[in-house]
Amino acid sequence: MVRTPGGIDFYLVSPQFGGPTPRGSIMPSEAFKGISVLKVPADVWLPPHVYGRDTIPEALFSGKGDYTIMMGENLESDHAAPPFTCTVTFIP
Repeated sequence: MVRTPGGIDFYLVSPQFGGPTPRGSIMPSEAFKGISVLKVPADVWLPPHVYGRDTIPEALFSGKGDYTIMMGENLESDHAAPPFTCTVTFIP
């Protein structure tokens, strides 16, 4: 998951519920389990995790600021382990 400077969340890898790659995911979740590095292009577009805007992709890195990246399983669950977190500064 990436949280933008404005507090909007985008999910990079989502569970696969049908089709080769779920909408709003840059790769299938099964493929994510076997990689050691995930390179995210600066021009990636994904639907934000915001009700009413969650079907139309938007630019993930759309403005200058600090982006928080979290990695973990079931990030929205109360029973998940704490995610690994880092912050990157994007300057267009």
